[in-house]
Amino acid sequence: MQSAGRPTRLQPRTAPQPGEQSVGRPPTRVSTPVLDRLSRHPAVGVRQEVACNPTCPPRVLRRLSHNREPEVRNQVAHQSACPPDVLVRLSRDIAESVRLGAASNPLCAPDDLERLSYDTADGVRIQVAKNPSSAPAVLERLSDDTKPLVLVCVAGNPSSPPGVLGKLSGNGNPGVQGQVAQNPNCPADTLERLASNGSPDVRKDVAANPSSPTPLLEQLSRDESEWVRSSVAVNPAATPEILEQLGHDHDITTRRYAAANTACPPELLDRLIRSRNRQVRQAAASNASLPQYLRAMWQLANSAS
Repeated sequence: MQSAGRPTRLQPRTAPQPGEQSVGRPPTRVSTPVLDRLSRHPAVGVRQEVACNPTCPPRVLRRLSHNREPEVRNQVAHQSACPPDVLVRLSRDIAESVRLGAASNPLCAPDDLERLSYDTADGVRIQVAKNPSSAPAVLERLSDDTKPLVLVCVAGNPSSPPGVLGKLSGNGNPGVQGQVAQNPNCPADTLERLASNGSPDVRKDVAANPSSPTPLLEQLSRDESEWVRSSVAVNPAATPEILEQLGHDHDITTRRYAAANTACPPELLDRLIRSRNRQVRQAAASNASLPQYLRAMWQLANSAS
């Protein structure tokens, strides 16, 4: 899911004057006096870079929040150091891109996020739907939005309440269902329902979710789709018994992922490190849980060859 946030950063538009060095993007770590000076630079691209610099002090951000270029104010609205009263003002900005920046900021006040959730600009509502600071009631209302991308963002928001995720799991859009399936706070009964979805992409997302219960992972480890089975193999919640089964899978990618899973039992690693497939052998050898005697054996075999 792509962010509908910041615009592309701009390069300075003015040429250097005689005797003056060309000014590009200020480095991340610059002193406050330098940032203060560059915040008054005639090139909008330079002021924009100052506004997005993580070390920019609040007083400079406050000045830049009055800048006439919306791309500069947008960067101020994104800033974690943005003063609260400035963020409130920017959330009411006439420029959509500036309101969008405020809506994406996790420090945006709940009341402002609620107001922005009624914004007529789709991009602003999308950012509210993605913002983990949005209140459950706001996310519940946005789950009825007419724009599919808003629903996708609500479905993927870890702050969305279980009831909202359950409702969105019945949405006919696989993109919405997939985000529900990936949500770490998705309730077990919703994951179970999505595990029977006709789309392997959705089942794959359930299979990769660490919140999926063990019986569900056992079911999906026998799925007809190798994509689904390989997603179970990378899941940190997969049990040694499940990985033992997947370590014998006919699909090489699934066996390779099982070999790389740190929950892979030593007996299986002992077999997989001897696999005829080079990728499977390397995955087993790189496993942080590989017993020392197998690691020594692998190193000896490779040094001899």
